[in-house]
Amino acid sequence: MMGILTNIVTNNAAALIGTPIAIGIAQRLGLPLEPFVLAVLFGANLSYATPMAYQTHMLLMNAAGYKFGDFVRVGLPLAIGLWLIFSSFVLITEQERGVVLRFGKFSRTMDPGPSFKLPWPIESVYKVNATQIKSYPESVPVLTRDENIVQVDINVQYRISDARLYLFGTRNGD
Repeated sequence: MMGILTNIVTNNAAALIGTPIAIGIAQRLGLPLEPFVLAVLFGANLSYATPMAYQTHMLLMNAAGYKFGDFVRVGLPLAIGLWLIFSSFVLITEQERGVVLRFGKFSRTMDPGPSFKLPWPIESVYKVNATQIKSYPESVPVLTRDENIVQVDINVQYRISDARLYLFGTRNGD
């Protein structure tokens, strides 16, 4: 969205429009703001396809005698190429494991570190925290053999060892 908008209006205007939207989405999802704002900034800087996308493009257009089609011919493949590169890079932290879905079906897992994937919508990555110890406390009444009811407290602790099974091998992993 930002890559298209930035070529219609200036990159500053695109960032001004996109940043509050990105912050609102991050807050509603309960996720950190930084990745969303960075996505807006990367998208707003894909302003290569039209002369009105950036101030110096208009100066170059007049001074060098470029035409609108010259910007589209060079800028559109450049913007698409950069979009492909930006959307293909994934960083998996030391605590996480990545699960790659290709067209919605499991493809592979990613270990910690920088990785590459095919761009969305071909591949998407779900990150799973594999080092956090999760706890499942439960208190249940139990009927004993002598017909008394006792309260049994259970506390199950677990850590995710297989990110694929966690996401797809259970009904509700949490």
